Formats: sequence, C-alpha cells, structure tokens
Amino acid sequence: MNNSDEIGSIRERQERGYRSLNWNAIDQEFAVRVRDVLKTAENGDPNPLDTLKEDLRGRIVETIRTHGAEGLTTASVLKDMLAYVEGEEEERENRGKDALTGLPLRGAFSAQFQRSVERLKRNRYRESTEQPSHLGVLLVDVDHFKSINDTYGHAVGDTVLKEVAARLREACRDGELVVRYGGEEFGIILDSTSGPEGAMHAAERLRQSICARPIFFHSEEEKQLLVTASVGVVTFPLNGFSYDALENTQELQQQMLHKADLALYAAKRVGRNRAQFYNEKLEKEESE
Repeated sequence: MNNSDEIGSIRERQERGYRSLNWNAIDQEFAVRVRDVLKTAENGDPNPLDTLKEDLRGRIVETIRTHGAEGLTTASVLKDMLAYVEGEEEERENRGKDALTGLPLRGAFSAQFQRSVERLKRNRYRESTEQPSHLGVLLVDVDHFKSINDTYGHAVGDTVLKEVAARLREACRDGELVVRYGGEEFGIILDSTSGPEGAMHAAERLRQSICARPIFFHSEEEKQLLVTASVGVVTFPLNGFSYDALENTQELQQQMLHKADLALYAAKRVGRNRAQFYNEKLEKEESE
C-alpha cells in the first residue's frame, strides 16, 4: 500500500470512528473541549492532542476507581475516544509525508527550523563562555537525475528517489531531520552541530550513504546504477549571520536555504558528488 492509499484508509477509519463515538455518555463540558481540541489539531497544532490523551487516560482511571462497575460504560466510551485521538495523530503524521518516499515535507522542515531557532535563543547566553552549538542546513540534490529519467524512464527515477530517501533517513542521526524538498532535492536540518566542520562531516556522511553501493532496479532484466549527489552546506551563526537574525525565523530560513542552494550549485559546477560549504564569494559569482 502506498502512502496515499494508507492516508485514505486511515481517514475512512477515523470518520467511522468519529460517527460511532457516544458523546452523550460523557460530561458535556468535556465533550465540547474534546471537539475543540480536535478542530485545533486539524489546523496544524499537534500539542493539544498530547494533553488530551493524558486527560483521557486520567479520566478512564478515575472513572473506574470512583464508580467501579457502574463506571464501566463511561470508561469504555472514554477508551473509544482515546483510540480515536491516537488515530488522529497517526493520520496527521501520514498526511504530512511525501507519497513517493515517505519522508516529511517542507512543512516539517519549517517546523523543525522554528524549534531549532527557539533552542538557539534559549542557549544564546548560556553558551557564551562555552563552544556554542550551531544550526546547520543542507540541501542534497541527486546528480544527473534528468538523465536517469530520460534514459531509464520515470519508474526507475522513482525507484532512485525512494532508495536515496531511505539511505538518507538511515544515515541521519539524532537531531537531524531529512525531508523531501522537491523533485530530486532533499533538505536536512542539523539541530545542533559543532559549526562548519561538524556540518561538513555530516554532509559527507550523508553524501557517502547515497553512493556507497549501487541502486538495483528491474527493466527487462535486473540492472544497477551508481547514483551520486551534491550537497550545499550552511550554518548559523556563522556565514554572515548575527544573532539578531533569530528574531525573524521565516526570513532566516529563507536566507539559509538560499545560501545552501548557492553552495549546492557550486558543488555541481566543480564536478558534482561532493559537499560544498557556503562562502561569500558565491554571492558575487551569482551576481556576475
């Protein structure tokens, strides 16, 4: 089952589950709150679901403890609601994934970027006498992907993208998030790295995970491709950024992505299959 089918199946299950919930069997003030929280979650805020799950678990235990056998019906309804809320979390997680690769999409990238910026704000002064941690952004682009599509067909191209995504996901460590950013391009956030050197080490690790072994596919017979990728790397607070930039997260994200993109295409120009760290000379080259 592909990701789109899985999302549809979960949505159908959730709709049936919602219709079957016995709202009249629980406190009506709490029922209103549950509905309000579910609407908030639909608008993209996952945090209320976590709180609601804990509340439901507590009410189940309290209902049985207080009312014994007489509370079993209410406890059963609350358990159904808990299962429904857990299902909503599952659907939201799948809804935010790329149908081909199963990776998160740009929205997840922006959300993680926001969390990383908030961490930098909190640690800004705490780390003043220590080696500060940095935020890293990587853009990874599959080399010669158009040629792969043109030569072998889009089905093979899809196989390549799925395998590259799987290898990047497997190579990512704690604090590293990979998303499908578009086409044959992937975005990676390094939540806390030691600076340019640490970011470049991560970029090399991820790049090598892609080209370490061939990708096998079936045409008229089994064939294999050795696929490579180029990587653009940028970090904060270096690369011309100051801590004042933390006050505008959206603008900072756009600037870092732009600089990572310049580094990526610099890597392409000098031969591909390499990682390139951003430097100010790339801005001048773009304007010439």
